[in-house]
Amino acid sequence: MLLNEHKKKLIDKCTFYETPYVIYGSREDLGAAIGKFDRVVLGVLSGGFAKKIRSLLSDK
Repeated sequence: MLLNEHKKKLIDKCTFYETPYVIYGSREDLGAAIGKFDRVVLGVLSGGFAKKIRSLLSDK
């Protein structure tokens, strides 16, 4: 889990640069989803892929 101070910093950066973000799951969940060891943050550069991820996460 991201510490509150780091979480706030990431949210502030995303807001400043008008970058959409989603907070979801734990570092273990994120790492498992991409087939890597624990990850805290994941950036998606493909617009279509990002849109699909957001739609799937909003359905839950």
